[in-house]
Amino acid sequence: MPRGLRALLVRLHRWVGLAIAAPLALAGITGSLLAFETELDRWLNPDLFVVEAGPAAVRLEPAELATRMAAALPGAEPRWLPLQGGPSDSVRVRMVPVAGPQGVSQGGSPAVLHPPVLDYDEAFFDPYSGRLLGTRRFGESPFQRRTVVGFVYRLHQSLALPPVWGALILGTAAILWTIDGLTGALLTLPLRSGAGRGGTGKGWWSRWKPAWLIKRPAAPARRILDLHRMSGLWLWGLLAVFAWSSVMLTLEPVYRGVMTRFVAFDEPRRSLPVKPPDQRAMRLGWGEALDLARPAMREAAAGEGFRVEREGELVRDRARNLYVYYVRSDLDVRDEGASTGLLLDAATGTVLAVSLPRRAGASGNAINQWMYGLHMAQLYGWPYRVFVAGLGLAVTMLSVTGVLIWWRKRNASAEARRR
Repeated sequence: MPRGLRALLVRLHRWVGLAIAAPLALAGITGSLLAFETELDRWLNPDLFVVEAGPAAVRLEPAELATRMAAALPGAEPRWLPLQGGPSDSVRVRMVPVAGPQGVSQGGSPAVLHPPVLDYDEAFFDPYSGRLLGTRRFGESPFQRRTVVGFVYRLHQSLALPPVWGALILGTAAILWTIDGLTGALLTLPLRSGAGRGGTGKGWWSRWKPAWLIKRPAAPARRILDLHRMSGLWLWGLLAVFAWSSVMLTLEPVYRGVMTRFVAFDEPRRSLPVKPPDQRAMRLGWGEALDLARPAMREAAAGEGFRVEREGELVRDRARNLYVYYVRSDLDVRDEGASTGLLLDAATGTVLAVSLPRRAGASGNAINQWMYGLHMAQLYGWPYRVFVAGLGLAVTMLSVTGVLIWWRKRNASAEARRR
């Protein structure tokens, strides 16, 4: 590498790294914990997550469960209904406020009814009886057993700031992280033969090999430098994936603006417009939508050539006036969840589209699934989750060692100027 280019990259890597060190260190620590988010939450809140069921217990039908949810929490409705669960798992749903039936003002125009304000956004129900187990506001406080894991999630996702500002700060940091990782990798490359002190004449690989190792014996300052450089090199590929997937999760317009230049996406739900409130007519209830979606999905599977493995969830999208029936199919990539969807018009019951996690001619769908799965530790089971927890700690270590390297060099330069 030419010396002039190297000097430029050193400055870029130094100042970008310092700018993002704090948010990256925080993201690394919180990400390590979130690799086991559900397990931690379940351990802290067994009264919300665990139910007792006898061998003859039968889960309520989704429509009946929705009815009991509405009776337990008037003025609220679930955003989705889970259709599967373990025998001891409660039903965990995100709740949103809903207005009552639309009235008419004195002038004859539709009255504007505001939905109630809820002091919770999550609810837990017994899937066998429909009994309400409890509610909470996700991530409200780090000092409450109910919400501490959610607060860790909010720290990781948005620094626990208002979502717009948190996403902007972390999204910008993710873009800079993507750039900084590349410059850091480039800086490990050796200078051109003869460009260094004395020009050893060694081969290119022989001169690059030390960057992959920690020199022994060496002073502590040298070991910190080697640890920073070596860890960044060995983990560079996966760190690049985490950096760019962070952009996907925080600054999606930026991510899509770049990705659509290279790959195609087929995401029918995203392409459907948000309807004005006076054009929304959710005539189908949960049970009616599910009765229509199940045979339609079987027909779609036969036509598209995929195999349904199990049901996932039924999502109600009031803004677009539709239901999305998700199943897990042999096209799904991630270990958890269900990503094969069927879009159903909530007014007429018409099938609007089928959404597939992998589709020929739309490689962006699969890329998104892989990026999300890798970032959220939803691939390769427990071994990968343990690896992701370790990777989060490595990100924090890289941030801390980067600051220590800068601090030592700054002090050394100041000392040299005083002489």
